Amino acid sequence: MTLGQTTLSNPDIVLYTDGSASLDPASAGWVFFISSPPDSSASLWGPVITDFTDSDWIGAPRPTNNTGDITAIYHALKWVHGGDRPPLLRFGSA
Repeated sequence: MTLGQTTLSNPDIVLYTDGSASLDPASAGWVFFISSPPDSSASLWGPVITDFTDSDWIGAPRPTNNTGDITAIYHALKWVHGGDRPPLLRFGSA
């Protein structure tokens, strides 16, 4: 029995995401790397925003590795929104 869909055999875009956190000082960050074969790539990164008054806040209550991972996925999907074909998304944490 196979769950979900099979991996795209020849995706137009591959997205790699990851998040990280530090306990001292309490902070977290995110990154995603975009690969568009055959030779185009880009990366974006930033801090996890935990201040609900900040216009870039997406709901993270604390700066943790998990909120870094989720923030990376959010920004990666936001970046590719509206594309013709779905991207292949590779997560840094499971």
